[in-house]
Amino acid sequence: MAFETQGTILEIMPMKTVGQKNFPIQEFVVELYGDTDYPKPIPFQFIGKRANVLSEGNFNVGDEIKLAFDLDGRRWEGNDGVRYFNSNNVWEIQLIGSASKPKHTQTNGQQYSDQNPPPITDADLPFNDDIPF
Repeated sequence: MAFETQGTILEIMPMKTVGQKNFPIQEFVVELYGDTDYPKPIPFQFIGKRANVLSEGNFNVGDEIKLAFDLDGRRWEGNDGVRYFNSNNVWEIQLIGSASKPKHTQTNGQQYSDQNPPPITDADLPFNDDIPF
């Protein structure tokens, strides 16, 4: 099942490879448009042959984009029980508007909107999980 959404690129992480076969992954964060006063920063990724789409397409932080993506889920068993994880695998990206000036500033390696409060940290959560990746 495919989904579509629109938003603004907040952050583009460096390309990385995973596994023994060095499978390429390009992760990035998009602030979704919506009818809310609170930002919705959602991580997305390009995988495999599509991993270089952001760099080849000259996409930048602050660009407005439209995405088509699939949801992918995984089950993981560890000492503390079973957990489920998901990822948003993008298969199409379209530039709606290029950033003429940056809408976001970078502070301590994180990107936020100047108009929004800083994100919640692990210290703000009622528990501290050790995620296996």
